[in-house]
Amino acid sequence: MYLLVNVLEQTEHLPAILEDFSRLNIKGSTVINSTGMGACFNADRCCNARD
Repeated sequence: MYLLVNVLEQTEHLPAILEDFSRLNIKGSTVINSTGMGACFNADRCCNARD
């Protein structure tokens, strides 16, 4: 088993990447959407920030 971690800033490429995985017979993948700490500090929608 192998682990591949890819940080993708241009998410419009995600469908093509997943299609390529399928063509390469990679049968499983997990896609996680996240918000970085810096963006969280600079946004009103901060990740359950304390008062």
